[in-house]
Amino acid sequence: MTAEPPPSGFHLWLTPEREAMNLLQSVVEHLAKVHGGPVFVPHITLLSGLSGDEQTLIEKCRRLAEEVGQVHIELTAPEVGTSYFQCVYMGVVESHPVMQARQAAGEIFGLSKEGFLPHLSLYYGNNSREHRAKIMAAVPDNARCSFEVGAIELIRATSDRPSDWHCVERAPLITQGLSASS
Repeated sequence: MTAEPPPSGFHLWLTPEREAMNLLQSVVEHLAKVHGGPVFVPHITLLSGLSGDEQTLIEKCRRLAEEVGQVHIELTAPEVGTSYFQCVYMGVVESHPVMQARQAAGEIFGLSKEGFLPHLSLYYGNNSREHRAKIMAAVPDNARCSFEVGAIELIRATSDRPSDWHCVERAPLITQGLSASS
């Protein structure tokens, strides 16, 4: 497991496109309503805890998107974690394009590439192990889906509350990037 993300700063996300976003957003909203958690945008975090000048980070985000190219995500079975931001999540197949995107992000942003657990959270909370298992059991089978990622998003977080997370850049991925030959 990776460490808890810092409550503020910038983060790089891969977000589902089209139908997968609608499906996964409805799962997040349902689990939050039934189990008392926050609502947030489904995403896969490539890097967290970025700091620096926002315009410089936007330029790096755009450069990363140009380099990475299209990324296909395949979600595995739901799992439970031990931290607030990884309470209940879908695993992500550690495909070459996913891992290459993480490596490129680490190089461009000058951060460690260690400790990456690709996942898409469905529920945030500090619930007991038993409650997490109950939430995980409520995840519908169709949440185990696959999708293309169309952009890398740079998120500015001013607290640990999802309502304080705002996309400041959405850099479209292009097909000619690193993953096109994979």
